[in-house]
Amino acid sequence: MAHYVISIRSSRSPADAFSYMADLRNFAHWDPGVRRVSQIVGVGGGDGATFDVVVHSLRGELTLRYVTTQHDEPRLVVVEARSRMLTSI
Repeated sequence: MAHYVISIRSSRSPADAFSYMADLRNFAHWDPGVRRVSQIVGVGGGDGATFDVVVHSLRGELTLRYVTTQHDEPRLVVVEARSRMLTSI
């Protein structure tokens, strides 16, 4: 299974950086493969927040529905998307 981890220095405070990353509406600002994001449930990040993330794929665009499964501010946020061909955590 592929595993991708990256660390980036930021001038944001840890709390602000956590809130920014937990809100998947920001994905398109920093991930060039993301075309657009729509929030389906909730407002911003948090338990149960759900987002449709449209990404570029070899066959055009693919929509992945991400659900926040764990949210322990400011230490941990876990979002999951599952399709027939892909699991992204």
